[in-house]
Amino acid sequence: MENYASPSLLKYGNFKREGEAYRWIEELLKHPVDDGRHRLLWLVVAPYLVNVKGVPVSEAEKIAYDWLVECCRRKKVEGDLRRLAKYYVNYASRRRLKPLSFQTLKSQYPELFEIVENALKSSNFQFNGGSSEKPLKYKTFEIIANYEEELRRLPLIAIRVVEEEWEYEIEKSTLVEAKAIVRRLLNKFKKYPKTEHWKKGEEENLLLGLLAEKILDMTLNQFKVQHVWNHPIIQDLGIRKGEPSEPDFIVGNDKVEVKASSSKRRPESYFVNRRRFEEHYADIYVFIRFDESLSKAWISGWLTRGEVSQKTVEKLKYGEAFKIPLRELNPFKTLLKKWNADEIMLKTFYD
Repeated sequence: MENYASPSLLKYGNFKREGEAYRWIEELLKHPVDDGRHRLLWLVVAPYLVNVKGVPVSEAEKIAYDWLVECCRRKKVEGDLRRLAKYYVNYASRRRLKPLSFQTLKSQYPELFEIVENALKSSNFQFNGGSSEKPLKYKTFEIIANYEEELRRLPLIAIRVVEEEWEYEIEKSTLVEAKAIVRRLLNKFKKYPKTEHWKKGEEENLLLGLLAEKILDMTLNQFKVQHVWNHPIIQDLGIRKGEPSEPDFIVGNDKVEVKASSSKRRPESYFVNRRRFEEHYADIYVFIRFDESLSKAWISGWLTRGEVSQKTVEKLKYGEAFKIPLRELNPFKTLLKKWNADEIMLKTFYD
């Protein structure tokens, strides 16, 4: 296979190498993968290029783009790959992320580890098990990765579609564990100064956000939709440190924001804060509601950014907001189709 990435990489060969710890990533850049390319770019490739290898951002974007092109050529997938490469590289640069180690990939992301292992077989690459990676000064990324996987393992079952809303039942044990995760996260990062984004009642807000995003993440996995989940704690930490806001999810070329609310009764409308809408870009908005006890949840539907902007603006106690009538949301099924969800699974689910 043509080594399309090496010429660019070798230009920056004067960085301090750390033995076997990163050689597998060099090999991965020479061997495109059929699946998992977005998550590998986010968790491994982009952080490695800019924060370990020291490749300038513009050059790292090109290397990441070339790698994505080769990956998609094998799979015959189209999309705005240049935009994706730029997003992931700049994200890693701003957050100063370190790539996941080979051992972490194996223990925390077994499905990605299997993809990498299969890709590296043709190069006869063998990882000897040792690692000379230096411990990170701040373990934020590893902490988040662990909590994200912990949250993903909690049981949560979609049970039916009711009037185009997807209804979910949240296990009591899931709620207990999710609350514990939120408390540990808040305690871990309470050293940061409080702002309007981290106020009294944040535990409840973060819990709602975590559960809502878990529901969407689980559903996308269930219907085999490739995506990247930007954990809520990463988003809030970034906002508090003055960094640009990141979308909740990246799905294909779409930046996705999840809007969650809880109430005793089925609401007639959702509200989207106008200021946040203008300051934090998203292509797609997915609306999820919970009952007051957080024992059930519903994906009500979705809208594009353009559709949200056309809605009536109302003045609320926290500022102006777009009023989104429940009946005017697009059915969630149409969004899954837009994202090339597994048609057989969709048909089976609705039948």
